[in-house]
Amino acid sequence: MRKVFMDLPLEEGKTYPLKMTMGGDFTITKIDRDNVGDPTHLWGIYGDNPDLGVCPLGVSRVKPESVHSHLIRVCGKCKTEIR
Repeated sequence: MRKVFMDLPLEEGKTYPLKMTMGGDFTITKIDRDNVGDPTHLWGIYGDNPDLGVCPLGVSRVKPESVHSHLIRVCGKCKTEIR
């Protein structure tokens, strides 16, 4: 059995860890969205450098919160999903 996780949508006012090698965190103050409603750019404050003020950041640079959604059965030998 293997756990499957689902990413939660990003929210303004929350702090998320960064995927960058230096680590740190980023507090989102504004989210720019496209016509469909998907986030395109994030605006916020770096946790370790608040004196920089509001800075832009790509959506792919933030680790969203994730929740356990369900379990799937996996072959122990070849690691493929068993239906």
